[in-house]
Amino acid sequence: MTENDSLCILVIHGPNMNLIGKRPKEIFGTLTLDKIDRGLRRFGQEANLRLKIFQSNSEADIVTKLQRQRNWADGILLNPTTLCFTSYTILDTLQLVNLPTVEVHLTGYLAGKAVRESLIREQCLAHIAGPVDEAYIKGLRILAEHLRGSRG
Repeated sequence: MTENDSLCILVIHGPNMNLIGKRPKEIFGTLTLDKIDRGLRRFGQEANLRLKIFQSNSEADIVTKLQRQRNWADGILLNPTTLCFTSYTILDTLQLVNLPTVEVHLTGYLAGKAVRESLIREQCLAHIAGPVDEAYIKGLRILAEHLRGSRG
């Protein structure tokens, strides 16, 4: 595969992911955002993926990044964190940019919480909820396989 054959994936980490290392160790272990990003870059290099990785605590910044990268990206790997429960703006933006998207969460905290269903789930080709140390790579693998399959 040449550089031109590589897929371009926009990875977005939502609010508070910059502090993931401060979360309860019994749930998240020693995971940090830096460890997640290093794992994504390593997998991306092995799978011939070009990644742009972005973290923001601001819904507006996330929307702006989605809009600005829509012509660069082939797909989106998105951990909206708790914005998945409230952000019709992110849902609307995903519908407008119309790129294959995988929603990823580190834990299965959505399970059994029908009152708090992800709003953006309907716009995503897959929804990954854990396990903590595998969620992002699993989501990236699903997205890459889907994109490569859609190329013929």
